[in-house]
Amino acid sequence: MTLALLHINDHCLRVIAENGENRAETGFCYSDSHGLVSGSAAYETAWTKPHLSNNRFWHELNQKPLPRKLKYARHHADMAYAQLCRMLSSISSPQVLLSVPASLDNEQLSILLGLIKAVPAEICGVIDGALLAAGPEHQLVLEMQLHQTVLTQLETTGESKKISTHKEIPKLGVSAIYREVAMHVSEKLITTNRHDPLYLPESQQQLYNAIPKALSQMETNSEAIISLDTPAGVLAVKLSNDDLTKILDPLSKELYQSINEYSPDEVLLGSGGGIVGAFGTPLANSNRTDFDLMAQKGFSLVQSETISPIPLKRIVSLRSAKSEITAVGRAATHLVNEGRAWRLDKPLSLWLMNTGVEIARGEMSDSDLIIHADGVNLKTLYKKEHTSIGLPKDAICGAWLEVGKYKLQLIDIHDA
Repeated sequence: MTLALLHINDHCLRVIAENGENRAETGFCYSDSHGLVSGSAAYETAWTKPHLSNNRFWHELNQKPLPRKLKYARHHADMAYAQLCRMLSSISSPQVLLSVPASLDNEQLSILLGLIKAVPAEICGVIDGALLAAGPEHQLVLEMQLHQTVLTQLETTGESKKISTHKEIPKLGVSAIYREVAMHVSEKLITTNRHDPLYLPESQQQLYNAIPKALSQMETNSEAIISLDTPAGVLAVKLSNDDLTKILDPLSKELYQSINEYSPDEVLLGSGGGIVGAFGTPLANSNRTDFDLMAQKGFSLVQSETISPIPLKRIVSLRSAKSEITAVGRAATHLVNEGRAWRLDKPLSLWLMNTGVEIARGEMSDSDLIIHADGVNLKTLYKKEHTSIGLPKDAICGAWLEVGKYKLQLIDIHDA
């Protein structure tokens, strides 16, 4: 069995397996003569063949007959099943930890569980995605889906962190942002070149194909260029930070009102959140979700049996780790190396190699270093002669362990 996190967000569905396999797809589906196609291939035909395309099957996951009959799909659930099969097909005997948004209701969750079992894949647990992603400091998690934004509020009570409530903002979704950007580009080209890229399906598709890359570039740059092949030659439109701010502000009004009471470090941005966080908004300094660490946290919860399939229910509350809290910070629970988190509450053996550090659980006689954490104390159980190490003063979240020329960070997977 291969343990894998399946994170549901129709803007960007993700599968992250413990063996390193990583796959992401957008929630678009297209019906061709051979079957159902999902992901980017479906997105790239959505505007040229809209009668055969669908991007609402996750948002409206159900088994109601489609208004237009398709050869390979009776309802939205068939489309979701096709995408799940595609995403899980490369994983050998998948054992799925399902991460779902608070907006997914119980009836939809029941359908989804049935689809995953039919893939076939084993389900080892279900958890609210915001709860799994959030760190100790986060009180609100923002995830932007294709057709809405979901704000999930969390609260810490005693030794537990739980979902308090959630809010859906239907006007603010990735599709709405793409549509506004497309209209903005169209208006510019009509003014400067008398060319409307939204007039014909082929040019409309070309524009929508260019928008995701441009917005991704603008999360780290002040501008991006969209170039389109037209009968008059290549036409280019420059998108600036100011352009995007003007486009997003009307759509984001309700969002800004909802996050007004939170400081930036209390808000975590999930999939799609980087779009609204990149353009001079109150979210500019908020953390982005690290999905690899999120997956490792989920794997630890499964392996410690904090999450289990018996009974199979959505986890919306977790007990906090019994780690020692001191004036210097929260005790670390894991050591990160090459994207994988290793628990510190049991001995770890480390080998110093030319290309990095290798780690294994347990006390290995041929290792260069064996460490173990007890609260905020990181102990050296064994160190080979001439092995250069630098132990942090305290084993707290954010501290670093130096082994030779390599540095490994200590982290706190709070609910593990």
